[in-house]
Amino acid sequence: ATGATTWSAGTMSGTGNTIINGGGSFNTFGTKFLDRRVVIGGASTVTWTGGQIWFFAANAQIDNNGIFNITHTRNEIMPGAAGRPFNNAGTLTRISDGSTTATISTEFNNTGTVDVQQGTLSFTRSFTQTAGETKPNGANISSNVLMDFQGGSFTGSGNKTGNGNVTVDTNGAQLNPGASTGAISQTNTSSDYTQGTSGEYVVDINAVGDNDLYNVAGAVDLDGTLTVNTN
Repeated sequence: ATGATTWSAGTMSGTGNTIINGGGSFNTFGTKFLDRRVVIGGASTVTWTGGQIWFFAANAQIDNNGIFNITHTRNEIMPGAAGRPFNNAGTLTRISDGSTTATISTEFNNTGTVDVQQGTLSFTRSFTQTAGETKPNGANISSNVLMDFQGGSFTGSGNKTGNGNVTVDTNGAQLNPGASTGAISQTNTSSDYTQGTSGEYVVDINAVGDNDLYNVAGAVDLDGTLTVNTN
C-alpha cells in the first residue's frame, strides 16, 4: 500500500505479503488476527494505538523497516504458536504514560533500534539482538525470558525489570549505560547478568567524576572487555 493503511479490527489473511509504504495505524482496542506477513517500509511510520494482535498462520510475522510506535495502554502481540516473529530492523518506539505496559509475546528479533521512552515494554517469549541498540530511555524494559545480546548495544538510562537474565556476548555486543553518563538498573534479584568473552562493558567518566553505572540485583558473571572513556 502506498497510501496510509488503517487496521481497526478483523483478520488480515491471504497469500503473499502486506507491504506498507505509506504509513498508517493499527487502531482501536479490538482484537486483530494476522494470518500473513506484514512488511513496514523504511520510509513509513505505523502507530499502534491499542488492542491485541494475534499471530495465527505459519507465515504470520511483522517485519519493521520503518518506525513502529506503540502508544496507549492495552497493547499486546500474541503468538498462535512458536515461529511467528516480530523482526525489527527499523525503530520500535514505546510512548505512553509512565504506568502502563505494552507486551510483545511473540519471538522478537532486533537489528535496529528499540527506544522505550515512556511506560514499560515487556517481552515474554524471546528477545534476541544481533545488531542495533536497545535503550530504556528513562523508562522500563521488562522481560521474564533471557535478553540475549549477540551484537549491538544495550544502552540508555532506565530499568530492566522482570526475572529474565541478560547476556552480552558474541560479535562485540556492548553494555553501554547512559548517553554520556547514566545508569541502567536490573532490578529483580532473580535476574542475573552474564558478559561472555566477546562482550564489552563501556563506561564513560566525565570531567567532574560522574560515571556510568549498571546496577544488578542478581548475580554477575563478567568476562570479555572493559572499556573506560574519559571526557
